[in-house]
Amino acid sequence: MKTSKIFLVLFSMLLVAAILLAGCGKTTSSTQTQTSTSGSTTSTNTAAQYIKIGSLAPTDGPYAAMGLAMHHLLNIWADDFNKAGGITVNGVKYLVQTHNYDNGSWDPAVSLKSFQQATTQDGVNFVIMAGHNITTTNIAEWSKTLSFKTLIFAWGVTTADGPNTPNVLGYTGWPCTHVPMFTWIAKDMANTSKKVYLMTPSGAAYSVDNVAWEEIGADTTGFTTLGLQQFDMAATDYSPIMAPVVAAKPDLIYQGTGGAGAHTYSVEAARELGYTGKFFMQSMDYATMAQQVPADYIEGIYAGYGDWDKPSDNAGLNRIHQYYNEFIAKYPGQWVGDANLELYAAEMLITGIKLSNSVDPGKVEEALLAQKTIDHPLLGQSVWGGQELYGANRFLMTPYVIAQVKNKQIVNVGVQTWTDWASNPANMQKAHDILQKLGGL
Repeated sequence: MKTSKIFLVLFSMLLVAAILLAGCGKTTSSTQTQTSTSGSTTSTNTAAQYIKIGSLAPTDGPYAAMGLAMHHLLNIWADDFNKAGGITVNGVKYLVQTHNYDNGSWDPAVSLKSFQQATTQDGVNFVIMAGHNITTTNIAEWSKTLSFKTLIFAWGVTTADGPNTPNVLGYTGWPCTHVPMFTWIAKDMANTSKKVYLMTPSGAAYSVDNVAWEEIGADTTGFTTLGLQQFDMAATDYSPIMAPVVAAKPDLIYQGTGGAGAHTYSVEAARELGYTGKFFMQSMDYATMAQQVPADYIEGIYAGYGDWDKPSDNAGLNRIHQYYNEFIAKYPGQWVGDANLELYAAEMLITGIKLSNSVDPGKVEEALLAQKTIDHPLLGQSVWGGQELYGANRFLMTPYVIAQVKNKQIVNVGVQTWTDWASNPANMQKAHDILQKLGGL
């Protein structure tokens, strides 16, 4: 009896140890933040095959809110897409599976490591990337060593050497969104003084691209740039940051991006310093700003993305409104307007799959580029461009949705296309010169 008890005790100890060791073996890569086939859980549907989509965005540091919102919204889109039955290609049913990775706040080395994991370990063939020319070019060059094809959707930029990086397709997204944004504001400020002070965070790997496109937007739409103020994303006291900006007496303060609270800090500091002009605050958090800044003062602020809090007569924009509602219900207080850039690429991919009747990245790419214009499911008619800047027409100039604070709400007030701007050779030449000067080419 005593021997039996000793045996049971020893057996129990070994069993516990085995369980603990098994648990320790289940590790999560530092670059992958979440894998999803149906929202946030892994589907066990064996009747369908999967289209694997990887997303590279910042999930740590000052831009984590942006990157996490992107990943959350892409997962919501995937969940809805799968619940609707996915897509059938040549008689085979496909669902989508999302793989989310950190890009180290646009750090080229971290981004490349994540891309390598996605393609060589996780079987990802389609990648959505946050726009940054150097990062995109490095990844595109490395991907040539793969024995299989990948297709990269890079928002905001393509690569400096477009003809030699044929697996990259760009589309309208920050930072190139400064062009349609400035185009809209210039029309709204017609026949008035247009002096602008530009603002952008310092130190981030993408800053060169952001500064370049802010300058391009201003210089090609009739604005006079008074200066550029770069600021630390970790700052909370914006009085010393805003003092030289306000002192220059601009008609418009244009802050292209910022982390959590940055736009609110800028506007509040400018108000305290006596500024009475206009603002542009991309992807601003209106709810937070409205709690800290008087409503009358923030009335009229332009924004790159609205809160999508109202239905639209436009079917595509109404779908974005529906995704927004799903997001805030699931992740209250975490919305960042840039998250929509994931939707734009995902819908662009599905359009390519339908056009090619294939899930092969090469055939999807070929089918998309074969179209002179593409009717983007969310944004409408879009044309290919980029030859003058990147050496190849691999940049889909999707229209850009404009938002503004009106009657104590941030609402979508219009859609700005690229057509007129891009058809002007002088604009393209100036864009080329500024990108080359600042290192964006």
